[in-house]
Amino acid sequence: MNNITISIKKHISPIFILLFLLPIHFANATGEQILQAEVNELKVILQFLLVENKTPIGSIVAFAGTKETIPKGWLLCDGKSLAQKNYPDLYKVIQTAWGNGSNDNNPKTNFNLPDLRGRFLRGAALNTTNDPDKSKRTASAKGGNTGNKVGTVQSDATKMPNAVFKTEPNGKHHHKVPTMGVTAGKGPEVASRRSPKPDFDGASTEKDGKHNHKITGGDKETRPKNAAVHFIIKAY
Repeated sequence: MNNITISIKKHISPIFILLFLLPIHFANATGEQILQAEVNELKVILQFLLVENKTPIGSIVAFAGTKETIPKGWLLCDGKSLAQKNYPDLYKVIQTAWGNGSNDNNPKTNFNLPDLRGRFLRGAALNTTNDPDKSKRTASAKGGNTGNKVGTVQSDATKMPNAVFKTEPNGKHHHKVPTMGVTAGKGPEVASRRSPKPDFDGASTEKDGKHNHKITGGDKETRPKNAAVHFIIKAY
């Protein structure tokens, strides 16, 4: 109820402006038209208030604006340490899942916001097998959750693709091996002498030379196509 009261107070001025200035704007309209216009505008504001107050504390959404235009009641998910007493509703929901705020030496009185800068979100696996490494998940910040829980993080990893990478299969080849030829001449003595010049028409290696090569290269990370936004969390 307190949140609703605060929100209504925040928008009370626009409501009065609509009630008192619309008749001036519609000076040539009938009383019924003026009343209908006021009702329609009031409906828009009330719908906004209802939607705003139905958003649960702790909700995380993608925000396309700048840090300076984040709406009131929302905070940037930047891992900041906050005092529990200043954000009691938010602390009641997330507690120290994302860290206990110990960076400022107050682990018993603070807590961390989620730090989602440069990160993708992933649903907690719970009792499914959708995250094969769920038990190895680490804390987002000191004192935060570990294992198969909300607030944990994972580092980069690359699975062997279903379509395995391989080199071209037709790598069969052979190499010439030079041999020392026999010099021309008469008689067994002459025929047995070896020429100092190599004979490149001699033997060769086996033709079954099929083999693989190591693949090198790659980028700094494995990622899908993406667009940058700010993740913000409903705080009050």
